[in-house]
Amino acid sequence: MSEVRLFRDTIATQHKEMLYTAILGASFAYFLALFSGYSQLDNSLALQVSTILMALSIAVNTCFLMMVRTLKNHEISALQVYTTYSVAAFIKIFFVGPIVFALGLVALIFHFSLYAGWMFLITMPICATVLGKIINKIKNNNEE
Repeated sequence: MSEVRLFRDTIATQHKEMLYTAILGASFAYFLALFSGYSQLDNSLALQVSTILMALSIAVNTCFLMMVRTLKNHEISALQVYTTYSVAAFIKIFFVGPIVFALGLVALIFHFSLYAGWMFLITMPICATVLGKIINKIKNNNEE
């Protein structure tokens, strides 16, 4: 894995920054919208779980955004990071923030409708599988 791709490539870094910024914005918007639903918070376990996960999402994604900006601004090489942490562990860390946000979103959907929540949980793996097949097919066609 190229150190240029992970930390110094402006396009990859911009995409990471945009992802974490968008997730942060959506997490903050959740708390702004919670003002209107605050009375339901005590009666809904799904809303309580969603609130906790969105709060974690804000904390985790803020830290990751700061980490990405620090790595980019100080031009820390991948070799420096990977001598401290393994490549696989370091890359997996960056998926924690979006996953926490997604779980909070799932809990929010369950708060509004059990049917919609189950449909969401059933549909997501199917969509991920189809998307994975499409990406693999595109990669295979580009290699030929």
